[in-house]
This record gives sequence, structure tokens and C-alpha cells, in this order.
Amino acid sequence: MSSKSDSLNFYENNNKQPQHDSVYVAPMGWVIDDQNFRPRAWKQILVGCSIEYRRLYALRHSAISHALANGANPIAIAEQTGHSPKVLLETYAHVIAKEYLFVEI
Repeated sequence: MSSKSDSLNFYENNNKQPQHDSVYVAPMGWVIDDQNFRPRAWKQILVGCSIEYRRLYALRHSAISHALANGANPIAIAEQTGHSPKVLLETYAHVIAKEYLFVEI
């Protein structure tokens, strides 16, 4: 019969977490599988918050829009989200408050 130590060593040696650059990961450290996450968690979260269903990807658009509307640097947001500054401004310029566009001198 194996000891708890042997069992733990076996588990650790055979369940290595993959190396990845994901910001959000599943509880065991694996990349979140969208096909599993949506029905298991996302839909339940929205129902629990009384929010109409929306695609998970819509959060990305909302986060960028809110950041820009609150004065975040568009160049920094473009870099963080993988957009070119040109594409970011073409898509999101309408949400940037005018007071953030001009500098008083």
C-alpha cells in the first residue's frame, strides 16, 4: 500500500500545469475552456446577477470602452489588448470623453 506522500508525489509528477500567458485560469491552473466555461459557469453567473445573456467576448469590448471613457491612455490600452492604436481609435474613439482629448495650456 502506498503512503500519502507517494500518492502526492505521483499526482504532482503526472499533473503538471502547462506554461501559458493567460490572465485568467481555471482553479487547477489550466487555461479556461470556453466550451466548458460558458454552460458550466458563465450562464449561471449572468442568471444570478439578473443580467441578460451576452457573449463572454462582450466583456472585452466593455472593458476597453469603460477604460477609455474614464481617461485611460489609448496607446496603453491598444498595447494591452493587442490592437494597433489606429484600429483602437477607429473602433472606440466615440467613447473617449472630450475633456480627455484636449489639454488646456
